[in-house]
Amino acid sequence: MEVRDLYLVTQRKPLEAVEPNPVLRWMLRRYFQWRGFACRSHTGDCDLTCYASTEYRGVFDDEGIARHLANQHGGAYKPIPFNAALPEETVSYGVGDVPQSEASPWYRRGVLLPFEAVPRNEMERLREVLRDSTPIVERFRTKTA
Repeated sequence: MEVRDLYLVTQRKPLEAVEPNPVLRWMLRRYFQWRGFACRSHTGDCDLTCYASTEYRGVFDDEGIARHLANQHGGAYKPIPFNAALPEETVSYGVGDVPQSEASPWYRRGVLLPFEAVPRNEMERLREVLRDSTPIVERFRTKTA
């Protein structure tokens, strides 16, 4: 089955708007990178700071349109699989961006989490490349040994 990505556009208060201290912002992003988890808003008796209050704006099949709509205060976009589900565990999947964030280059490089979800067809293509290159690598090893 071919997995098709759509791009989810969201809007939230950017970290720069809710946390004025640049050192604390850096620490929060490092924590997110390490744990793959960002603090979410909480309603109840606890008085927690909201670092990520996400509002869903739309889903688009064109990354350029998604980026354009996300290029606003607090906007972000990320690919999500269409008619296929990511696992329940927290995983990396595709690369999105928070265009107006001071950390936009970091988001575009992709958040590195312990696990990454990859569509089966991409894994099959990788296996084919490995199968095709294995004889070449083996010939090189025997010549240099």
